[in-house]
Amino acid sequence: CSSDLRLGAQRDSDVKRFDLNAVIPFAQWLQNHIEYRELTTTKTIHDRLKIGYLCSWAMFTDGNPVAEIVHEAINCHATYANREIYTYLTIAGAEDYVRSLNNTIIRDIRQGYDFGTLAAAAEVIRNDNLDILIADGVGATATYLFMSRVAPIQIYYDYG
Repeated sequence: CSSDLRLGAQRDSDVKRFDLNAVIPFAQWLQNHIEYRELTTTKTIHDRLKIGYLCSWAMFTDGNPVAEIVHEAINCHATYANREIYTYLTIAGAEDYVRSLNNTIIRDIRQGYDFGTLAAAAEVIRNDNLDILIADGVGATATYLFMSRVAPIQIYYDYG
């Protein structure tokens, strides 16, 4: 790895290699493997709301700022009686940190860097019949799941 790669992108030409070697192949893979579904849901104010949190961007461990924001949101939503909360782990997480989530159904759908397992992850989420899926950031896993339309409402959590 040359020293200029460790400094990150400083010019448009620095990004070109990433675009050619990562973004374009992933976009082509998506075109061949995406299964788009139209979803609709009708809820009243009194219906139980099913919310899923996708933890796929940052290691789900104590001390990670992104994980701590998501952890707090999950525990906050879980305090409402008319909510059913699901947490989908697609990356490594500290077991004690995951266990400290309150009143949530944990789904371990880790797939590593194997895009071929994303369809199985999508099916797990679809089977839970969520109303809302909240992703902890923009990444390949969330992009695939959102393009597959695994929930009627899909949100990228924005920390800014």
